[in-house]
Amino acid sequence: MNFLRKGAALLLIASALGSCSGGDGEGVYTCVVEGTSVQVPAMTGGRIVGLFAETGETVAEGQVLALIDTIDLAFQRAQLEAAVDEIGVQEEIALTARGRASSELGYLKKNHERLSNLLEGSAVTRQAVDDAGNRLSNAEAALATAGQQVRTVQAKKRQVEAQLALVNRQIGDALITAVTAGIVTNKYYEPGEAVPRMSPVYEIIDTREVWGKIYVGEEKLPSIKAGDEVRINVDGMKSPMAGRIEWLSPQAEFPPKQVLTPESRTSLVYAVRIAIANPDGTLKHGMPVEARL
Repeated sequence: MNFLRKGAALLLIASALGSCSGGDGEGVYTCVVEGTSVQVPAMTGGRIVGLFAETGETVAEGQVLALIDTIDLAFQRAQLEAAVDEIGVQEEIALTARGRASSELGYLKKNHERLSNLLEGSAVTRQAVDDAGNRLSNAEAALATAGQQVRTVQAKKRQVEAQLALVNRQIGDALITAVTAGIVTNKYYEPGEAVPRMSPVYEIIDTREVWGKIYVGEEKLPSIKAGDEVRINVDGMKSPMAGRIEWLSPQAEFPPKQVLTPESRTSLVYAVRIAIANPDGTLKHGMPVEARL
């Protein structure tokens, strides 16, 4: 369907090459209106519990479109929350052990200093000072080990908390919302079907601003530039609509192959994209219009 639509667009666009006036005069170009097509994916895979929009329906940005079953994810979240609680207890134990080791080290440092001072006055033996030094070294090693245990538990806690955050995000993503306002043009699944992660569930076309592409010859380029206004004539409307040139292609190309003739094949053209404000939805996706510039 998209292929046929794009093919028709190219035929209409390219056919306008022969209907344009030459020189710096006004040119009439036929183009096909296109809106911005957005595929709305399922960020969380699973069974579809509900679909709340139908093809042809106009939806608002942020509107709920579908819901994916999250029972399995809820169980995973409960397990991870319990794991966080358990690691929290382990962290408290490790912090307590580190605090005890720090206090013991402080006491042994003072004791070693006191004995060292007494050794100068021969009040204690060298053996007593050496024994105090050994206990001090062991206490320093114990504090280092306790610190490592604390860091290990805290790293494990961060890891589980990250897993929990991911599951919470997946549960949140199970509620699929419209990323833009527009018209639902395709619904790819039905309730009860399983949708893979990142697979599109809906297609929405935003027609609040539409655009069309025309092709102009090099003789027309000097008289147009980005930002220029363009008159858009629509069948059935007495007054033209306003458009503007959004960009001009910096490189030349041949006309679309579908309508090549010996004469047109040698004529290089430049693509020009025209944006058209369409707040009332007057222009529809796939509608042919005339652009005058």
